[in-house]
Amino acid sequence: MNDQQWIERYMDGELSEEERQQFEQRLGKDTELARAFQLEKDLMDGIEAQGNVQLRGYLDGLHDEWQETKKVDEAPAKPQKNNRQWLWAGLAMIVLLGFVLLLWRQSAPSPEKLYAQYAQTTFSFTQKSQDSQLASEAEQLLAAGKYKAALPLLNQLIDQDPTIQYRMARAFANVASGQSAAALIELDELAAQNSFYRNDIFWYKALAHLRQNNLPATRQSLQSIEKSSKRHPQAVQLLEELKDL
Repeated sequence: MNDQQWIERYMDGELSEEERQQFEQRLGKDTELARAFQLEKDLMDGIEAQGNVQLRGYLDGLHDEWQETKKVDEAPAKPQKNNRQWLWAGLAMIVLLGFVLLLWRQSAPSPEKLYAQYAQTTFSFTQKSQDSQLASEAEQLLAAGKYKAALPLLNQLIDQDPTIQYRMARAFANVASGQSAAALIELDELAAQNSFYRNDIFWYKALAHLRQNNLPATRQSLQSIEKSSKRHPQAVQLLEELKDL
C-alpha cells in the first residue's frame, strides 16, 4: 500500500491492530506522512463543513449553463429542448448523489473517530501518593496526552503502592499507546479483584476493545455497565453510535 492508501484505511477503520500501531508509529516519525495525514483530515473536515455550500454553487452553475443553452436552442425543436432539460436535470441529480455519498463517507463514524471522541478522561491521585511529585508529574503527562511518557512513572507509583487508581490509569495509558492487549489483561485482573470500580473497569475495557476495532467485545463491555453508574449515559450513547458500524 502507498501512503495515501494507509491514510484512507486508517481513517476508515480498516487496519488491523498491528497495522494501526505500525501506522501510528510512522506518524510520529515521518513528517511527510504526518503532513499528508493532516491534509487528508483537514480535507474531510472541510468537505463536511463546506459540502452543502459547494454543492449549491455547483448546481447553480449547472443551472446557469442550462439557461444559456436553452436560449441558443430555444426554437422549433420543442422535444429537443425538453430532452436537454432532462439531461441537465439528470446530471444535477448525479452530482447531488455524488456529494451526498461523499459527505456520508466522510462523516460516518469509525472506531478510530469514536475512540478519539470518548477517550477523554482525567486522573487525580496526587493526594493519595506517597511520592506527590511523582504522582503530579504522572498526572500532567496524562493530561497532556503523553501516555507513553507517563507509563514509567505509573509503574514506579504502582511499585510503591499498587492501588486500583494507578493501575486503571496505567491500563488507560496502555490503551492510548496502542497496547490494548496489555491493558485488557490488567483490567481483567482488576475486575476479578474489585467490585467497587466495576463500572469504570468495564468502561476502560470497552475503550480498549474499540481501539482494537473489536466491536462485539466493545458492546459487551458497555452493556455490562450498571444503570446506576455515572458511566451509564456515556455507555448508552456509544452503544447507539455503534449501531452505524
